[in-house]
This record gives sequence, C-alpha cells and structure tokens, in this order.
Amino acid sequence: STTLTDGPVKLYEVTIAADATGPVAIKQLQFDTTASGVTLSNAQLYRDDVLISDSTDIDLIDLAAAGDAEAGAFTTGVVAKWSDATATGEDLIPAGSSVTYTLKATVTGATSGDSLTTTLHYDSVAKAGVITAGTSYSVAGTASGFVWSDKSVSPHVSTVAGPSSTDYLNGYLVSGLAAIDSHVLSK
Repeated sequence: STTLTDGPVKLYEVTIAADATGPVAIKQLQFDTTASGVTLSNAQLYRDDVLISDSTDIDLIDLAAAGDAEAGAFTTGVVAKWSDATATGEDLIPAGSSVTYTLKATVTGATSGDSLTTTLHYDSVAKAGVITAGTSYSVAGTASGFVWSDKSVSPHVSTVAGPSSTDYLNGYLVSGLAAIDSHVLSK
C-alpha cells in the first residue's frame, strides 16, 4: 500500500538472495526514514513474515538518538543489528536461496498532506574488513548501513569484540542496492 494511515504500517520490504556459489551472512540493515507530519514508533523486523526483532538476536536502534526503536519513537531511521549475544551473530542466507525482510512500525498523527519515505541505506564508498561496534556497525573503520559477508574466510567469525573475520563488506556495489527505490506512503 502507498496510503499513510495511523496504526501498524509496512515501511519497507526487501528480498536478499545468495547466488548458487555460496551463502551470504547479513550483519546489519539500515532503513532511512523521512517523515513529514507523523510520528514513528515500535519498529519491528520480520524475516519471511516471521517476527524476528522480538528476540535477543536483533537490536533495532533509533538511528538519530541511538535508543531502542522497538519500544520508543524514532525519527531518521532504524538500524537492524544482529547481536553478538546469539550463537551466530548474523543471519545466514543459504546458497541459491533468498530471504525477505520487512520493516514495520506504528504511525501516529497522519493527516492530509503528510508523507513518509523509507529507503534501504546504500553505502557510497567500498569498505571491506573487520567490523566494529557503535550505533551502527563499522566496516574497516567506516560506519556502514548495509553490512554483510560472503563467508570467504575460514573460520568465519561474526563477533565485533572478537575481532571479526576480515570478510565483511558494506553495501557498496551490492547488485541492485543502488537502484532500489524508496517506499513512499502519503495521505
């Protein structure tokens, strides 16, 4: 839907595929939002229609205030970070398969003329290497919106305190990422 209404709303949906040559591991997704006249709160992330952000596996963080976007309001976006507290610390997409991630949130205050735009963050400069923690994860010392690995280093280590493996990349040159459109809701 492109209609902005109060209540739970689908902000963005993206399908990520691993080609047949090997799996990919997703460590972080950043969703940038621009809201005009509405308040956003209670972010939730789904994987193939199953809520995953209610577990300790994922942290949803308000991009502007570094607070909890699941329990509170957020303004400029949400960072979905797979936590090192889990067994894997990332979401594995097996070779030859795909996963659809959906970001939902509660919208309040929608009136005529209001709008909401959500985009999956695109990193404009290539970075590869270890990951470190912050409000969002950094790859090779640079804050990154989209963080993934081709799992080419063995053993592959996903923990940021570890240090991690050197096989992490940001979203620069990920096939199709730069061309992904924003999802616009309006009233």
